[in-house]
Amino acid sequence: MQAHLTQVVVPQSHEVVVRLPDDFPTGQAEVIFLTRRTEVAPPKEPLGAWLAGLHAALPLAPTLPLSALNREDMYE
Repeated sequence: MQAHLTQVVVPQSHEVVVRLPDDFPTGQAEVIFLTRRTEVAPPKEPLGAWLAGLHAALPLAPTLPLSALNREDMYE
């Protein structure tokens, strides 16, 4: 398998002509076009708000008063 990378500008007509090097194998090939969009979609939700929602969804951690612990049991 051989790959050839080139950059093009897609005009309003949306027609692109590509000339491959002479040593590129003939026959069937796959062509993939990847866009490089300059506009960035705004985030759906600010990260701080998302983290706060995640924190609120977590169950409360169980608590145990230290007086309920037997010191001798901790060192067995």
